[in-house]
Amino acid sequence: MENKELVSLQLCFICRTESTGILLQNKNMNKPRLESKTIGLEVCDKCKKKYLSKGVLLIGMIEGLENYGKKPKTPTGNFIVIKDSAFKKIFDFEIPKGKIGFCDEKILNKIQEDSQRK
Repeated sequence: MENKELVSLQLCFICRTESTGILLQNKNMNKPRLESKTIGLEVCDKCKKKYLSKGVLLIGMIEGLENYGKKPKTPTGNFIVIKDSAFKKIFDFEIPKGKIGFCDEKILNKIQEDSQRK
């Protein structure tokens, strides 16, 4: 590939060191260049075994800037891993496929506060 600004190494969302893949940006896209390393929303095999074998990764989201009349959700970087049993008590739906879920930042903060009190 001739332009290194269009390629980025995707890092694990939890440990931020292990690679989970490569990101490619279309050279025709009108976006800023990619950094050489990018935190992705994927989890490396080591973290899957250590954390997701026992729990669910919840990633905090906030409303992003309005784009075409919609406000997309944007990950904040804040996260918590909770046990499968805790997920089932808190939420009224099945554990997400891949054991990675997204929730409003305010809800995530509340879960973190409650877990620190125990």
